[in-house]
Amino acid sequence: MIKIGVKSIIIQDGKMVNDSLLSSGTKADFDIASIVSSIKLGANSLYYCDDIQI
Repeated sequence: MIKIGVKSIIIQDGKMVNDSLLSSGTKADFDIASIVSSIKLGANSLYYCDDIQI
C-alpha cells in the first residue's frame, strides 16, 4: 500500500488497484522497478542487441 496524504493506492497481485493519483512517470517507474527486481531475483534475464550484421 502506498499512502499519499490521506489517500491510499493498493497494490494487489503486482497490479495497482487505484492508480488515478499517480502520474504516468510514477506508473512507469513501478514497471521499471518490477523488471529490475525480477532480473535481480533471477526470474528473468535481460538481453541487449544493438546491431546484427550478417
